[in-house]
Amino acid sequence: PQSSVSTDSINFRLANDSLTLEVETFRWYVKGYRYPIFETVRSSVNRKSSEQEYFNVAFFYPPQDHYYLDNDSENQAVLDSLTITDDKLIDPKQWIKDNFRYNFNPNPVSSTLNIEYHLEQPAEVGISLFHSTNGIVRKIPAGMKQKGTYTETLDCSNLPIGTYVLSFQVKGEIISNVVLKK
Repeated sequence: PQSSVSTDSINFRLANDSLTLEVETFRWYVKGYRYPIFETVRSSVNRKSSEQEYFNVAFFYPPQDHYYLDNDSENQAVLDSLTITDDKLIDPKQWIKDNFRYNFNPNPVSSTLNIEYHLEQPAEVGISLFHSTNGIVRKIPAGMKQKGTYTETLDCSNLPIGTYVLSFQVKGEIISNVVLKK
């Protein structure tokens, strides 16, 4: 019988050879990087009815170790737009612990709540006084502040007696304290 597949074709060899080698390669890319960040290679030997793993290997290519051609300006622009600044690498909670101190008094308050805070580095700071029933009752909008000590006051004289929450919004984190109104 004549075969419809040429004897020198890949399909003929796969159907008739008793041994084949299979290699699978997977690559993971990240926007802004021309080369893969992670790559796996799996190799197996196949015999008619069984498969035997020959080898597996994985490679990690740290993004900071990637180099670009001098004329790859388009990809370099994408990479530059994605570059993480040192500021983004710092844990906000640790940054607050190291760079932000505050105090407020009196507590309980009857008329004016005095707030003082100190920044070791510039940061955006906002302050809110919140009541569980009425929502935000006093607010000092978030604004960029330079290194230094700041004082603010909140008029609480017209607020009903009760429990309030004073919140500082610093570097995307919220620091809350209970304030009593007498």
